[in-house]
Amino acid sequence: MILVNAIIHSYKNPNLLSTVERLLGSTSQPVHISILDQHPMDRTEKFAHLNNVFYEHKFWDHIDGPTWFKEEYIFANTHDAKYTMLFT
Repeated sequence: MILVNAIIHSYKNPNLLSTVERLLGSTSQPVHISILDQHPMDRTEKFAHLNNVFYEHKFWDHIDGPTWFKEEYIFANTHDAKYTMLFT
């Protein structure tokens, strides 16, 4: 069972990869990280090498905003995590 489900919403964050790597390196428990990235460029390849990290590129000018995207992931709880951590 995954203990923590981390949801990270990002908008053009140049430090996103290092933030995710730091989060993975600072825990001894299994963590599932969902990245919702509203960057103009799709950065899927940057995160492909990381385990339990799931990247989703969101069109930066989409009518649904960050609140909608985060809510969608929180209520889905597809990983049956005990805790959810939300980064904004």
